[in-house]
Amino acid sequence: MKVVIIGGSHAGTTAARTLKKINRNIEVILLEKREYLGSVPSNLNFLFENLLHEDTNLFKGIALPEVLMNMGIDLRLKTEVTKINVVTKTIEVKNESKNYKLSFDRLILAMGSEKFLISEPILNASVSDLITYKMPAEILKAHRVLKNSKHITIIGSGLIGLELASSLSHHLDKKITIIEQMSRPLFRYFDTTITDVLMKYKPENIQFLFNKTLKSTQRMQKQIKVTTFGEESFLTDSAVLALNPRPNITIIPKEIYLDADNSILVNDHMQTNCPDIYAIGDLVKIPFGPEIDRAYLPLISMAHRTARIAAFHITKHNITISKPSQRTIATKIFNLFLASCGITYEESILLGIAVTEVTKTFNYYSPIYPKTDFLLKIKIIYDTTSHVLLGTQLITTEEKLVSLINIFTQFTADKKKIENLVNNEYYYAPLLSADQNFINEIFLEAVAHAK
Repeated sequence: MKVVIIGGSHAGTTAARTLKKINRNIEVILLEKREYLGSVPSNLNFLFENLLHEDTNLFKGIALPEVLMNMGIDLRLKTEVTKINVVTKTIEVKNESKNYKLSFDRLILAMGSEKFLISEPILNASVSDLITYKMPAEILKAHRVLKNSKHITIIGSGLIGLELASSLSHHLDKKITIIEQMSRPLFRYFDTTITDVLMKYKPENIQFLFNKTLKSTQRMQKQIKVTTFGEESFLTDSAVLALNPRPNITIIPKEIYLDADNSILVNDHMQTNCPDIYAIGDLVKIPFGPEIDRAYLPLISMAHRTARIAAFHITKHNITISKPSQRTIATKIFNLFLASCGITYEESILLGIAVTEVTKTFNYYSPIYPKTDFLLKIKIIYDTTSHVLLGTQLITTEEKLVSLINIFTQFTADKKKIENLVNNEYYYAPLLSADQNFINEIFLEAVAHAK
């Protein structure tokens, strides 16, 4: 069997590796139009935090080509697919030296997403005025521009925008303005219980403009004039677009069905309506939460997950997305660590689910670590009627506590009731453990509240 994969980023490389690990006899051809395998946009943030340098090897891609080739994968870099023929099961390909056709038994589409999406209301925003960054060359260019900017404007206060702002804020000579159309940051992942805490730690050189939407940008010699709806304007040295990405469907033929948002329609095995063609990663939507059929979740974790599902199905292992995604995320912003999974309280209202929310704050860890600034706030959301856990959010000063979200994710995916979670078994070691079990404590609080 010959499997051709278009796209060598997180989804494509995971699919290729998985196929070869399951069945070394499968011929796997991985095509990537660039000279490297994928990238991590957050590298821009790491540059400003001096965690990386411009000459680091990490800018050469997410994987070493020789590692994939040693697995028996036919890796072809600088190779672009220009056309997909569904009927003949061939693709048209070009590289630096020639154009040719390539046949396939199975085709995996893993082209990922395109930069960031400019929404329709931004009628007069010039793309050349707005910095976007996804690939290494764009990251390096953005770094050099922002490094020389005193006033930086960021459009969007989701994970992308806030993580960049947090990294930039370490440079006290810079002023950062964030434009956000909602009334607070990170609204997609956290309720006000958590974001209110985050805002108390906001650095002084960051300014938020909430309830504002970008209308236009205009180049004014060495600066950019930014205008929001309501005709409020100001000058900035540079402007960064930090909004949602969109599926890269440039080469998708008309025979393959798309959803209204241009994501590719797939079944639970990642098959398109053409059974021999699969789509994975940022090209597709997947089941999410208790009531949402499918949602667009352009996360690296989802790229890995959908890639493995497609690979397993191609190798006759009929594994599907047996449980909806819980959209688990974690991040570091303003020197605090945040994580969430499942739905938020605001989403529960939109979904028409009656929920109860319980929050508990911990300010003490253990006598071995008697930190005066220790903070852990956990918020859980559960179905008021069934008592099934639906979501969790946390914010903390301690990096090691971020991993608690993985436990809450599994509880949510397993549809556990709060009464069944008050006395789970966890290890205890005086040098490693807190004096109290934070997970059991929040569920004990919830059960007491439910009564």
